Amino acid sequence: MSGLSAVKSRRMWDVMNTVTLANNVDVEFVVMINENFWQSLSDQQRTWIQQAAVKVEKGVRDAMSKIEHEAAKTAKENSITVYIPTPEEEATWKASGKPVIDEFLASSGDLGKKVYDAAMALRD
Repeated sequence: MSGLSAVKSRRMWDVMNTVTLANNVDVEFVVMINENFWQSLSDQQRTWIQQAAVKVEKGVRDAMSKIEHEAAKTAKENSITVYIPTPEEEATWKASGKPVIDEFLASSGDLGKKVYDAAMALRD
């Protein structure tokens, strides 16, 4: 499993003739900062960093959309079939993962449920 953006950089057409756009994983870029350093900043500095982060987040998401669109085009130009699952196939895919989710929720306690619920809220 890989992101569509890997088609060109990894020359996927050398080893495959079809890619499936399952869209089952979001590509995220996480930025972290040391808590002690964060607390040493002024309120104004923290505000600037937070504002910059929101701006960059939108820019990265827009850039990834463009990169993935170009990757699909490159795939097709190199004789790769880009397959988009039907809604029924997507439903089957999601249903097949339910036992994994159930096990995660059963073994991760309240924190696991909280994390899962937060992740699901992002999809809405």
